[in-house]
Amino acid sequence: FCECSCKLELEMNNFETVQGRLLLLSLLLSSSIRSWNVHNSDNNNNFAYVQTALLYTNPWTGDRRVRVSTLAIRVTDTASNVLPSMDFGALAALQLRLNLPHSNYSSASRFTLDSNSNSGTVDPSSPDQIGDGLLTDARHGMLTAMHQVLTAHRTLSIENGTTPSLAPESLRHWPLFVTAAIKSPLLRPSIPRQGRQRRSSSLAPSPRGDERAYYMYHARKVSPACASLLVNPVLLDVNAASFEWKQTVTVSDATSNLKNSPVVRLPSPVPASVSNLAADGIYLLDACFVAYVWIGEEADECGNNNNNNSDDGLSDELRDKIYNGVQQLQLWSQVGREPKCLRPTASLPLVVVRKKTDVAQYQALLRWMILDGTTHNRDFESFCRSFSEEIRKKA
Repeated sequence: FCECSCKLELEMNNFETVQGRLLLLSLLLSSSIRSWNVHNSDNNNNFAYVQTALLYTNPWTGDRRVRVSTLAIRVTDTASNVLPSMDFGALAALQLRLNLPHSNYSSASRFTLDSNSNSGTVDPSSPDQIGDGLLTDARHGMLTAMHQVLTAHRTLSIENGTTPSLAPESLRHWPLFVTAAIKSPLLRPSIPRQGRQRRSSSLAPSPRGDERAYYMYHARKVSPACASLLVNPVLLDVNAASFEWKQTVTVSDATSNLKNSPVVRLPSPVPASVSNLAADGIYLLDACFVAYVWIGEEADECGNNNNNNSDDGLSDELRDKIYNGVQQLQLWSQVGREPKCLRPTASLPLVVVRKKTDVAQYQALLRWMILDGTTHNRDFESFCRSFSEEIRKKA
């Protein structure tokens, strides 16, 4: 039953091929509704069209509604054209769902392109090995999938005589996404590696079991629009933009109203690294389930406490900018009659972190600096350098 108490009846019919550019849909039967895949075989049009029809029937009044949808999917006969046309958001969501550990998870169920090998490619510089645990297998599974796909991409590029690259334009953020996922609360080890700094072993585990379970719960049903944000934070420089709402223009055309819907002028994201955090800067970090406001030492000393009447020590102007930025990060879609939040959760708590005084909160914020090295992983630049060298050796 749907929200309007209508019963949905759906019956799949055999595929039907239609010649020409026009799509035809047979008459709907009163007893049921049928769904057809309609393929346009015109050689000059490289699309496969999937057309479906849904019949909503009200069990009390007998009213019927038919919803017809058409989806155009690009097709090709050349294997090298597949990866450049991939949707990165869909790939990220699919990889999160396939590689996250669950009760029936095993290395045999991981995605692989190598039919002659049952084991994945292990990063020799990684401190853990396959078989140590489900999280370890999941980390290596994500690395293996990306390694095999990008190796195949380079091999096909060389065979077709095109300039080889590490990744196609559509997947240029894939290495960053995998690095962020491995360092995120989803897959990173909870206990720091015990080395020379023995005091690190006395710290509380991060993430804790309930935090990791919360991330995994949302990762298993994440949408392509939020898959990257779930593990890859967005760092914004508060002083780089006005964070003011864009004024709307009242016009008669509904489409123009939609294009000019109220938005906040946000600056371009800053790479998530400690080296990019200026001592006199103020930054807004969007970590999907929580937002951090990082205030540098010099910025905290330069008078951000002027004209404020609250306990957070922020000026009214700075508080308004942060509030507008958080509102824009929550309201992703204006499609429809009311704004719709596409995040896994609508709430976004705000944590103010001052490097000078908030030591514990600052350490939690540093874990989201995914471009920097950790006790278990290298920095992103070293990872890409060694990863590209491995691909060149095999392709």
